[in-house]
Amino acid sequence: KAEALCLKAEVLEDRVGDAALAKAAYEEAAEADPSLRLAWVALERIGRRTDDPSLARRATLRQAELTTDAARKSRVLCEGAADLANEGGDDALEQAAALLREAATLSKGRWRALVELERMAEAHGRAKDLAFALESMAELAQRAVEGPFEGGSGEFAVARLAQGDHARRVAADLWSRAARVRAAALAAATGALTDLDAALALLPEDTRLWLDVTAAADRAGDVSRAAQAAQWLIDKNAVDPAMKAGLLFRLAEAAASDGDSAKATGLLREVISLGPEGAAAHAALFDQLVAAGDAQGAVAELDRLAESEPGKKLKASLHRA
Repeated sequence: KAEALCLKAEVLEDRVGDAALAKAAYEEAAEADPSLRLAWVALERIGRRTDDPSLARRATLRQAELTTDAARKSRVLCEGAADLANEGGDDALEQAAALLREAATLSKGRWRALVELERMAEAHGRAKDLAFALESMAELAQRAVEGPFEGGSGEFAVARLAQGDHARRVAADLWSRAARVRAAALAAATGALTDLDAALALLPEDTRLWLDVTAAADRAGDVSRAAQAAQWLIDKNAVDPAMKAGLLFRLAEAAASDGDSAKATGLLREVISLGPEGAAAHAALFDQLVAAGDAQGAVAELDRLAESEPGKKLKASLHRA
């Protein structure tokens, strides 16, 4: 019956020229046999030709449900997601993201689906979807570091990642981008550190990544991790003196947190020698001296500050202290 209705619809459309009756016949055919792909292909075509996005999307997604070919299913899901994204609106974008995430789980076409999700997320400010896309792409690129994928180009169609060294750099960059999204847009500093760890596993000598770790650790309140990154950067002589002062300050914080007052005091004095105008370092040194019970050292620090202070009122306040 369903096939007969499709033949009837073809006659109505091609020979009689009655598009409305043809559409009704195709819909009746799809209702009679929901698995008849011919009816859904025709309904998608009619929906696109008559500017009926709802019909086109319904037919497209039904074709995705019917197909068993992973590459074709991924392509159809991506087309349905594109229609929803063009429609706009929170609900439509949520559905589009869900379709692209589904496509990204298939055995073929994953990279394309994730690229489409990345683009949509960036265009519409969807930070969670963007982080997911970048992290998933990074995982695929990281797999390419280990060697070619099985399953042909449909599974991983980016020829430029055929070489392991390039795939390594691409994967590390994707992890780094995902970390920035998590840190800045999602305020998820711990997740950012996890992504940066994955990037560093691929490029352990990348100065930029270690700088990002320092910033992410600061946001996460992870004093030990910030100090670890700072120590690496200092050991590699990777920063200028102005930035080195900030790194030494992190080492001083870690030393103080570990109860090593002498080390913390020494590091803070080194920070001050690199940037004498830094009020934070002076305040931290004074607090450290007081906490360590070094009253004489604290007084000497106040005297030194008073001598270098040009303002009379502040100078007097320092002497009183």
